[in-house]
Amino acid sequence: MDRRRIVTLNGFTGAATTVKDLEIAPDYYSERGTFQVTAGNTQAIQAVRARRYGGSRAVGATDDNGTIAYRCLVKGTSRDNALINAEAIFAILKTGRTDLFFEWRPDGATNSTFYEIRGPASVKATYNWGIYMGSSALFIDVEIPVGPLARVAPVQSTISSTALPATLTVASVAGSAPHVVDVGLSGPATGNPPIWAMIGWTPTPGTPLGSMSVPFGIIESSALNLTTFTSQASGSYSGGTAARATAAGNGLAAASVNVDPTTLAADDFTRDTIDIQVWARVILTSTLVSPQAILSVGGGIYGTQYGELGANGRYLVLPTTGTVLRFTYLGTITLPTKHLALLGWTVTVAMAWQAGSTGQVGIDYLAMVPARSVALSPTGKDPGAIGPFISAVSTSKRIYGGDLSGEAFQGVGIDWTTVMGRSSGLGGSLIEVPPNTGTNYFIKLSSLVPDAPTASAASEDLSHTCTGFFSTMPRYYLAK
Repeated sequence: MDRRRIVTLNGFTGAATTVKDLEIAPDYYSERGTFQVTAGNTQAIQAVRARRYGGSRAVGATDDNGTIAYRCLVKGTSRDNALINAEAIFAILKTGRTDLFFEWRPDGATNSTFYEIRGPASVKATYNWGIYMGSSALFIDVEIPVGPLARVAPVQSTISSTALPATLTVASVAGSAPHVVDVGLSGPATGNPPIWAMIGWTPTPGTPLGSMSVPFGIIESSALNLTTFTSQASGSYSGGTAARATAAGNGLAAASVNVDPTTLAADDFTRDTIDIQVWARVILTSTLVSPQAILSVGGGIYGTQYGELGANGRYLVLPTTGTVLRFTYLGTITLPTKHLALLGWTVTVAMAWQAGSTGQVGIDYLAMVPARSVALSPTGKDPGAIGPFISAVSTSKRIYGGDLSGEAFQGVGIDWTTVMGRSSGLGGSLIEVPPNTGTNYFIKLSSLVPDAPTASAASEDLSHTCTGFFSTMPRYYLAK
């Protein structure tokens, strides 16, 4: 017999708790041949070309809700009891609760599949005098709106004690549709609270050509080709060294790296290209004058392109005193993922400073993430203007990848099934990963907001040591 139930699901383990069984003798039966799972319509987002015969091209898509529909026979030990049982179906399917799922397991199948109920159902009772009088039964037609994709219990991957920023790898999870991933971080127990966060992800990259780097995660200063900058050692720097110069008047220095974008998967709805955000942890002294950071990328005879901030890049906010390290956004570049595979692309970050400058200027490391696969806190705002990722040390934070909302708990090393309070989430892309392939995640936390407009003497912490988890929810177009 098929299993059809209304259930709730544990947000961490995926364990189902029955709210109402809709396929159980002697009260509820489904009529054979009436059960239907209908996928929602796909709405293509079209970019129209202005030329007469240019037509349009799909550049994105959204999917409507689907439906589950069937006819059930509701019986009772008496005619009054049949009405009570029918009323129970109306009561649960007409509710405004948002935590309900429809569980379906076809007869003979091994696994249940769960569909998120997206609103009150349409329910119609058919009264047939002969059936009601003779069998104490009614027919009820049910149509339930459900989410575009079905799901099963999540697969948990533990984050052991790790100093972030870092790139972490999660093994492939079976499925057919893109999976949604929740991320939990517990800690740190010391230092400043990480009030800002960024999570980037990509299918596990391939091996880069020659001496090139994968344009994902941290690229340490030791991998950079330096002009005017020199390598300087310090325990304050990632990897122990940074590219640094001493300013005396105006000047310009540059650091570059050859990257192999063919190691990454192309963005959806593109002609084999990927957009990459480039960030840097920079070194700045308060006595510099109008320091700038300029991002560019070149591919041999194919010329140079700049990020959206242009050839002048961005002016960096100086500290009020001393020499500090700050994380800053440099811009987004577009790279090919298939063509020109043997060419390689050179990503360059130049830093300029004006007459009258003294002090230190430099780059600790670069960080790269796919622009369409990154979730992050707001930038360019003062800390008081944003909801902090973690407002105090020894706090646990969970980000729900399906809507980027957040929950927090004051404490570390907790059981993640503990009830947590609502907290600020992230912006950017929903955390969705392809099925049946490993995924690399880059997680960066900061004790400062990148590019905050108000000057201060603060320097961001080098790292934050956390534990946590990735909770990957396998999804399917129809059923597991």
